[in-house]
Amino acid sequence: MLIESLATEDISQVSSIQPEGWQPITPSFQFYLQSPFCFPLKCTIDEQLVGLGATILHNQTAWLAHIIVSPAHRNKGIGTQITKALIQIAEKYYCKTILLLATTLGEPVYAKLGFKKEMDYIFLQNGKVEKQSDQVTHSYDETYRKSILKLDRMVSGEDRSKILIPHLTNARMVIHDEKIGGVYLPTLGEGLVIAENEKSGIALLTERLSDKSSVALPTENSTAIAFLITQGYSEFLRGSRMYLGEKLSWQPTKLYSRIGGNLG
Repeated sequence: MLIESLATEDISQVSSIQPEGWQPITPSFQFYLQSPFCFPLKCTIDEQLVGLGATILHNQTAWLAHIIVSPAHRNKGIGTQITKALIQIAEKYYCKTILLLATTLGEPVYAKLGFKKEMDYIFLQNGKVEKQSDQVTHSYDETYRKSILKLDRMVSGEDRSKILIPHLTNARMVIHDEKIGGVYLPTLGEGLVIAENEKSGIALLTERLSDKSSVALPTENSTAIAFLITQGYSEFLRGSRMYLGEKLSWQPTKLYSRIGGNLG
């Protein structure tokens, strides 16, 4: 078993271990290869790709993402070894907190390595929402760039500006008294929605759901979950947010749609 950096020439093999039910993983690994703050790894046995993973750095925090082992090679400790290698990368860059979102299958693996469960993410689908007529959303205005990045730092507890900035020009915003109430980034992952208040959050979540059938939310955001249930949405899956190191100070009640399983 060999664990080493993923290379550009490996990208054609990535889809060979695509997990059933996941979004296509090849675009994510292409992004990791192109981004200097991302460190994708591969695991091979006899030159055959059997596992993948990536570390994503945000200054003092890191996310471990897309930790995948092909079905034929599970229960051999490969996932554990990939995770250890990813942790070493984060520690090399002095990250105080390492985060991940775990499937039911992966949670026991991460727990053995010292990760602690913080909360569940709930996945809801198959409802229909009505546009919130009392909330007007606006296209992106460069005037609010700093305010959007500040709002995300407050909500996430992280400096994710490298991830957000390329998507700001497509942003939808709610503005109150010339201040940001919330923002929706439709081209970032699953469509990030963060908001300072409930009305802004629900308005932007409604806009996001106009062309998407499902959403993942931290269970702490009971307001958004209760709203979606009244709109006919139902739970179909859960995942665990876990951390290693210092527990991050963040505000899950202000997260109305996550970026994805790789970034929270």
